[in-house]
Amino acid sequence: MMNDTSLSDEILTTTVNALWRMPDFVPSALMKFGKTAIPTLVSALSADKPAKRVAAVNMLHQLGWQPEIEAERVAYAIATENWGAAKDDRTVSYLSARLTEPNPHVRWEATTVLKKIGYEPKDNDERAHYYAATSDWQQLRTLGRGALKVLLQMIEWEGVDKFDLGQALEAAGWDPKDTHQRLWLLLSTHRFSEAADLGSISLDPLVELSSELVHTSSRGLLVEIAKALSRFREKKAVDALALLTERTTPTLEYDDPVFSSAVESLSQIGGNLGAAAIWRSLQKCAHARSVNALERILTEKPSTLADEDLRAIARTEWLTAKYIKPTGPIPFGDPDTTEIVAERPIQVTTLSQLAKAELARRT
Repeated sequence: MMNDTSLSDEILTTTVNALWRMPDFVPSALMKFGKTAIPTLVSALSADKPAKRVAAVNMLHQLGWQPEIEAERVAYAIATENWGAAKDDRTVSYLSARLTEPNPHVRWEATTVLKKIGYEPKDNDERAHYYAATSDWQQLRTLGRGALKVLLQMIEWEGVDKFDLGQALEAAGWDPKDTHQRLWLLLSTHRFSEAADLGSISLDPLVELSSELVHTSSRGLLVEIAKALSRFREKKAVDALALLTERTTPTLEYDDPVFSSAVESLSQIGGNLGAAAIWRSLQKCAHARSVNALERILTEKPSTLADEDLRAIARTEWLTAKYIKPTGPIPFGDPDTTEIVAERPIQVTTLSQLAKAELARRT
């Protein structure tokens, strides 16, 4: 066994931790570090992978280690599945206190042991904590306002479904105290238009949410977010909507509702910002909705377009429509999940004529 004094404890501990994190590392190799490896091995009792937990237990046995504090006893009970060792009142009290920890792994550890030892909450406070830690939304709703305190704590927790939490808070009669709380509740429960009613405070969260969801299958949510963004005549909103038009493409059989909603919102925003975004979208892939939206702007408010964009439109009489079919999950417009099956020219003489007329009016 390596002499513990041959290197400083700090260097040894750093080395042990680095070795343990290596995916192909053989755990038994830590034995040569002797008792210096114990803190790392104790931490490994709570490792995600069962094989690492078992390896840590075996090595700790060989090193003569025994749990001394409640945290160690709990971790050891999970790693060895020795639930009887966790039934004493001190351990149950310790675990109950950890049910409201923000870290989801800590909550999982506590509920895992409590379930195994047949724990039964004694009062409504304990029930609220236990149901919250296990995400038992149905039981939380039965507690009414009795669950309100822990539900408010859950806003700060990691790994909690915000939609379920928002609904549970409303069921418990929560009345948000300020605009920030109100915004959180509206976004969590997917009431995006109501969130937009709060004004500019909701723009950044809506843009951020749109950016997060554009790579997912949450089509219905993106449609509603696009509608809400139409309320903001700002570059952030236009950029977010433009991204939706780029990442969603109609197919031969599928008229993408996210694309349609984004184009309609850009049309409502109008002005040079909205019109320029629609024009960029048309240049990448001509689509009837985009053509109609830009035609509406050129007809109703041509003065809002910049000379540069008007000149570009005036020079263009044909655009290319690209029809695709999905090769993966519909329909993110991603080259890896779509295939162009047909292209055809679309005449946009009307757009060109309207642009020329506006340019002539300006001279």
